[in-house]
Amino acid sequence: MKSNKTIAIIRGENLNKFEMQNYESLVDSYDITAYTTLHPRFEIKNIHLNIKKLYSIGDILYSTPSFLKFPFKGLFSYMGYRHCMFGLENELKDKDILHAAELSNFYSFQAAKVKEKFNSKLILTIWENIPFNQGIPLYSPLIQNIKDYTLKKTDIFVAITKRAKDSLILESIPEEKIKIIPPGINLNLFKPDIKNESFIKELKISENDFIILFIGRLIWQKGIYDLLYSIKKILITRSELKAKLKLIIAGDGPEKKSLIKEISRLDLKNNVIFLGKIEYEKTPELYNIADVFILPSNPTKIWDEQFGMVLIEAMACGIPIISTQCGSIPEVVGDSAILVSPHDFVELSNALAKLIDDAELRKNLRIKGIKRAKLLYDSNKTSLKLNKIYKNLLDS
Repeated sequence: MKSNKTIAIIRGENLNKFEMQNYESLVDSYDITAYTTLHPRFEIKNIHLNIKKLYSIGDILYSTPSFLKFPFKGLFSYMGYRHCMFGLENELKDKDILHAAELSNFYSFQAAKVKEKFNSKLILTIWENIPFNQGIPLYSPLIQNIKDYTLKKTDIFVAITKRAKDSLILESIPEEKIKIIPPGINLNLFKPDIKNESFIKELKISENDFIILFIGRLIWQKGIYDLLYSIKKILITRSELKAKLKLIIAGDGPEKKSLIKEISRLDLKNNVIFLGKIEYEKTPELYNIADVFILPSNPTKIWDEQFGMVLIEAMACGIPIISTQCGSIPEVVGDSAILVSPHDFVELSNALAKLIDDAELRKNLRIKGIKRAKLLYDSNKTSLKLNKIYKNLLDS
């Protein structure tokens, strides 16, 4: 039975389907509205929640001339205003639960101010796994003030990993206020399936090809250059693989032009296929034509891989995984993947060669991945845990 309690899920420009699938089943119990911006970063048309778009600082940047965009973005980021959403506080004043994300987002600060004024409940989902990180290399006392205020007003912190929880504890948040709830996925959508022959033909690849899959944003941190180098290293000594080894890259980002040049320089044009962005609902079909999934993330001073949703999607589809010892990845995959050192194309190449040659190892990783996904990353289980937090807060 649906209650008359209202919940606001506030994600600004970062509203996305892969997180919201964990909240969609809760619409039968609560009146839920998700708040985003006029120009969200991700496709939101398939999110089955009531969505409200608000004008934001990010939308100002969206329409700013290119030569002004970088300095304005830097200024807004330093001041902590980049995720400010105009009219948000008025929208939230009659909501029972405010569910925002991260301590340093300005919309979380806006939610904290509403909580103080109208005595609503405030929950923060935390992906951040670097203690005291502010997202920019230059220390900003303004952002620290935002974080300090929001921290004091938050009732419950939902950490998506133990690493995120440990980071919160280092920032003096009481352990009893932190619940670890990893995000889940729809296991009816992400599951092992036969290879789609028409899709294979569309990509102009053969069923006998060995398919390596990468899905992610094309930025240095995702290790895509290391992946190219690792493949080239194999092909230098394994000429028999030259015609059958294929890398499919799904995603877009600022490094695409440079990657195309690097592919040409490495003479990999016949081995690499760029798909660009693909619809979320179509990704299971892509996973299921792959022989190996690789996410070779590299840490930076201000970023570690916070989770890697693509990892649990690949696991659920039964695709063997190679990834790196970066951020929360070891915690997410457990023993169901091969992990190598970040930014080490030699180690990555050796791991890939091992999987190419060892069908039994691929089978074992496939079995472990499916089992782990069902045990830990089922969106139905995640929804139940979130619902328990909501009920406890409302009852209190």
